[in-house]
Amino acid sequence: MTPPEPTSPTPKSKLVPIGILFIVLGLFGRQPLASAVVAMQPSSLRGILFVIATDGLTILFVAGVICALLGWMRNRRAKS
Repeated sequence: MTPPEPTSPTPKSKLVPIGILFIVLGLFGRQPLASAVVAMQPSSLRGILFVIATDGLTILFVAGVICALLGWMRNRRAKS
């Protein structure tokens, strides 16, 4: 009887930790950045930074959710 061939562990997707990092940054980075931008002198830079602080971090949160879901699906498929 021959021993079973050793199998290497399937590589896990790195999208899950990246997605979680994006989610955390999107949730908790918005308030400190927005309050810092509001304290700035009125200028075009202030307007650009305010858009990044609000809309940019919301997009980062959504991208984090998508990355985490894709990574979870890849890890599940790799186990099968």
